[in-house]
Amino acid sequence: MQPLIKFSALGALFAAVTACVPAESTPPQPDTCGAEAYGHLVGSDIAGVSLPSGPDIRILGPDSAMTLDYIETRTNFTLDDKGRITRIFCG
Repeated sequence: MQPLIKFSALGALFAAVTACVPAESTPPQPDTCGAEAYGHLVGSDIAGVSLPSGPDIRILGPDSAMTLDYIETRTNFTLDDKGRITRIFCG
């Protein structure tokens, strides 16, 4: 039974260490949707900006559900509770 206990303890330690890895450790994604072109809009009120319309634009409010499908050409705009753009990213 000793090897099983050691293995379980090692697995728990590994899980604890990997849970502490910050999200910033993931490599940046390529700008496949042109999100960088809208970077100057971060902090702006969504009501005061002009965005292209179409299926490749998605606006996500603070309580919006977001599907996990990744569409590399889609530009996502996340908003805070006051309607200001907080993040622009592809996917």
